[in-house]
Amino acid sequence: MKRILALTMAVMLAVCVSSCSKTEKSDNATTQAFTESGEATKGTGNQPGTFSQTLMTISDDYYNAISNSTPSEKLTYTHGDHTKDAIIYLPPNYSENEKYNVLYILGGVSSDETAFFGEAGSETTLKNILDNMIVNGDIEPIIAVNLAFYPSDDIKLGDMSLTAMLTDFEEELRDVVIPSVESKYSSYANDTTAQGLEASRAHRAFSGFSMGGAVAWYTLTQSLDYFYYFAPMAAGSFEDYDNDYQYKVGDSLKDELERLGYSNNELFLFCSEGTEDVTYEKMELLMKRFHEDYSDLFIFTDSDKSQGNITYKTKEGAQHEYANAYEYLYNSLNAFWGK
Repeated sequence: MKRILALTMAVMLAVCVSSCSKTEKSDNATTQAFTESGEATKGTGNQPGTFSQTLMTISDDYYNAISNSTPSEKLTYTHGDHTKDAIIYLPPNYSENEKYNVLYILGGVSSDETAFFGEAGSETTLKNILDNMIVNGDIEPIIAVNLAFYPSDDIKLGDMSLTAMLTDFEEELRDVVIPSVESKYSSYANDTTAQGLEASRAHRAFSGFSMGGAVAWYTLTQSLDYFYYFAPMAAGSFEDYDNDYQYKVGDSLKDELERLGYSNNELFLFCSEGTEDVTYEKMELLMKRFHEDYSDLFIFTDSDKSQGNITYKTKEGAQHEYANAYEYLYNSLNAFWGK
């Protein structure tokens, strides 16, 4: 099943090459939830839930830099024959004496480790937003790790099997990146053994935009033992290229839950999409399939993780742009670790 899902994801990423590369712009459009009729609908399963009708908007002053910001850092690590970098966002007043939730995040098809936080020490839009969320008490303090997908700058799509890339990335994430980050920075993991990382999974999230969102679906079915929260952003299923994609995600997740001995209330997904995004139609199909055919697995809720395990929100008029991803992530983190 995992090999089938990997092949499916390879198709998805290939489609991203041609369809997911628009530029960033600001957008202040209102938001609206997914429903078939346009009205809020009840979730099904062993817990009730509703589809959300709105996304919270980001206050304008959250885009401004704060005075006590902690500079981001670069972490260099080696996996196989390749040396790679990750950019580490640290919260204001970061202290090794505190424990922090950790977000791992991946950008789109043309991005690298600088997609969200720029080079080490840079001030970026997302850095300012996270700083303000933390100092204003919206969320618990977090560390965020901006990853690069490709094995190296010299290897891009077409140079290596996408199935091999997915497998390589997941191995790198589990065996090298997470242990490297959480041995250097203060997380909730008491140690970076497999047991220590699994025990602290409730304090770890994986998110991605566009291709990164596609990888988030894959990570959900491969590394659920290390992650509790997932935030796929503008990550459609590309059903035209694989009509059974929704079933492969659902079936593979069921297999993983059974293997790990988890119930479906031991994970939470915050899925977000723009109504004018190139991935919108496929994301809608995926959410409908989850809602209709996997109601015993996915219990939809309006951001309340005590009432379900998945939220899906859309932004009216939003296109495939990083500016919208900031708002999706803002909402996701409030649902994950909001105070």
